[in-house]
Amino acid sequence: MSTGGLCLETDHNVCCGKRMAIALKIPPAAAGTAPTIIHVEAEAAYTVLAQRSDRFRTGIRFRELAANTLAELDQHLDIHFGDFGKSEPE
Repeated sequence: MSTGGLCLETDHNVCCGKRMAIALKIPPAAAGTAPTIIHVEAEAAYTVLAQRSDRFRTGIRFRELAANTLAELDQHLDIHFGDFGKSEPE
């Protein structure tokens, strides 16, 4: 997962270009606090059959993230993954 999208494995082929609405449940940063739900519009960028798991691996690209949603996602990725979840600037 990054600020640009995510990769997931599914039992079904997700057609490239298919648009979707995704709700991301982000774990709490501190014990005793609620998780954060971030809603994003996205599309399937690619789908391949992952032979190792016999499932479909799909790259999901986030579309048109509002500035506050991007900032919130970036903050949570930084808390949970440091620089690992950051997208390279274009």
